[in-house]
Amino acid sequence: MATYEMPEIKCELCRASGTASLYFSRTAGFSFVKERYTPYTLLSGIFIGRCVPAEVTAVKLYIGSKIIHHGTADSVVCEYSHGVWRIRLRSLGFSMLLGQNMAEPGIISQPDLSAVIGKAAGAYAVSCQGSTKKVNYVYIKDTSTVWEAACIYAAKAYSTYPYIRGTNSVYCTALSPKTRDYSGKKIVSYSSGVKLTGLISHAHTQDAAGEWNISKTNSFAVNRHIIKHKYYARDNEWAYDPQAGLSCHIGEIGAGDRGRQYGRLKYAGAELEELLDKANFTAEGLSLTAAEVDRIEITCSPKGLFTELSFYNDLYCPQ
Repeated sequence: MATYEMPEIKCELCRASGTASLYFSRTAGFSFVKERYTPYTLLSGIFIGRCVPAEVTAVKLYIGSKIIHHGTADSVVCEYSHGVWRIRLRSLGFSMLLGQNMAEPGIISQPDLSAVIGKAAGAYAVSCQGSTKKVNYVYIKDTSTVWEAACIYAAKAYSTYPYIRGTNSVYCTALSPKTRDYSGKKIVSYSSGVKLTGLISHAHTQDAAGEWNISKTNSFAVNRHIIKHKYYARDNEWAYDPQAGLSCHIGEIGAGDRGRQYGRLKYAGAELEELLDKANFTAEGLSLTAAEVDRIEITCSPKGLFTELSFYNDLYCPQ
């Protein structure tokens, strides 16, 4: 049976500038999640040691020499029980702030991705892909967030959906994805499934005269006897291409199509994959060939370190 070497795990609790960080290498267990449609990484766990929660300004997690999470001190609790100090924490990657910062309403003319992300002025530790295409415009509606604007930009520029690469960097396209073979790994489980709850079968919008004459059909939903009509008011964002706007409503911007079909693979260890890396694996009827990695969950417990990968088949993640 394949074996793996347990890498060093280190949690860093950052404190105010000029004050040294605290490091903890012993853990009672943690979970780290990075997902194709979620604009931040998520870390929760228990580390052995002591801190003053009010002093913690940020949280980092390292596996080996690689930092995989850098985020808020969303919840930090230090407790003493049965002779041991423990730190319970929950942290969201700083790119979460893109979904909480409203962008100034109006039109951004000829923006690339950095012009859109720049609307979250001062967002700590957040960066984005460089040298991206410019689009004609992105229209910011009242109460729209910077992340929503980034989603519109990605749909217009690349017909895709943005994702988080590294810790807090927003990307629209794959950057030198690695292809990995898992046939020699210590495999814990593998599966495939569907998730159809959010599917929309028909999306409708108004033409210039205000009539509901523009529509788009999701054949994937119709073929599964899911008939769900949604009507969307005419949107200045898509005034010149309403069909593209309806595609966004049917797809992830409308939260309908994400991960509608998926495969999953869990193995012992951590290869520290990035989203959009590729995977090969074949066993017992499940065959993955250059399957795109769309969700990564790394867990640590007294049983060891494990990674579960998910591979979506949907509007933005075709396999």
